[in-house]
Amino acid sequence: MIRRTPDIAGAHALGLRSSWVTDGRVWAQDAYWPAHVARDVAAAIGHAITASE
Repeated sequence: MIRRTPDIAGAHALGLRSSWVTDGRVWAQDAYWPAHVARDVAAAIGHAITASE
């Protein structure tokens, strides 16, 4: 799951890996974190393509 907003809670609850696109923002949640943080969509997609299972 790649999201531009910090709506990563669903992926976290299901045990899925997620990428969050920062768009210059700081992650504000303490209860959970995305598996990957990317500076832009291209970096998030590149990570998703090359990440091993």
